[in-house]
Amino acid sequence: MLVRATAQGYAGKDGHQLREPGDVFEVEDGAKATWFVPVEKDEKQQATRRGKAEDLA
Repeated sequence: MLVRATAQGYAGKDGHQLREPGDVFEVEDGAKATWFVPVEKDEKQQATRRGKAEDLA
């Protein structure tokens, strides 16, 4: 699931990367936290086109 950070925090598939507000990154499906929100479909496509989404696989 693609999410956008709303505050600083640690997350990602490895769980050890510091994320800054505005960062777009991948987390496990269904993951929840107070400091990130899911990216909407349109936003997801735009982020991918701009190269902001990271491939953490």
